[in-house]
Amino acid sequence: MKCPHCGAQIGLEEKYCPFCGLPNEFARKHQEDMDRYEQEFQQTQSEVYQKTKHFTSLTVPLTVIFVLILLNIVSFVFVAKSWDIGSSLQKQQIHSHLSKHRENIDTYIQNGDFCGLSYYYSQNSLYYEDAFNKYNALISASDSYRNIYRILVDTNSSCNNYYFDSDEISHTITTLARDVHDIYNLEDNYSYNADEYFTDETNAALTDLRTQTKAILVAYAGLTPEEAEALPDLSSRKQKEYLERGLEKR
Repeated sequence: MKCPHCGAQIGLEEKYCPFCGLPNEFARKHQEDMDRYEQEFQQTQSEVYQKTKHFTSLTVPLTVIFVLILLNIVSFVFVAKSWDIGSSLQKQQIHSHLSKHRENIDTYIQNGDFCGLSYYYSQNSLYYEDAFNKYNALISASDSYRNIYRILVDTNSSCNNYYFDSDEISHTITTLARDVHDIYNLEDNYSYNADEYFTDETNAALTDLRTQTKAILVAYAGLTPEEAEALPDLSSRKQKEYLERGLEKR
């Protein structure tokens, strides 16, 4: 550019003309413009930083929440699929040994081993296979019988000096009364498909199971034979009275 005073060639950044020595007004104005631009840039940059910081303070928690929700959904789907896959594999495993399972179940029933029947059925997850539905009522009774056996017989044989405190005996009596009720009220609970659940074979097994239940109540719950015989026909309150009186003698 040319100096406005002498016409000599000078640079835009030169504050004074090197030829005439007068101030270069273009340089001054250029510097003012640069300073203004720098100030505006700094102000804009600061505003961007503030907005970015505010946006980040909102988006980060929202992003975390979204990710957690997404992970929960994925976990739920994974668990559901895993359950379906596991159930399918379990069913295949059971089905491949169907005859053997039937044979073992029949052996437990013939031997009157209802604790073993309950454990075997549960341990092998046979409730997955519809082919064993006809045993549902008997298995339910066997589960209750096994619980009674566990409370009275196993406890008594493993702890010679075993006793119940006041809180525990109340819970035990309630549990025993419920299991006794379930054993002797199967026909009511499974009346919706009685023809399938109560075959001659099942009824014979239930008679055996109920006889064993009464024997355990006499031997280990302190009931007299007459009380054990009458127990299924008593009210819930009366059953608990008999059981409480008998257990307190232990």
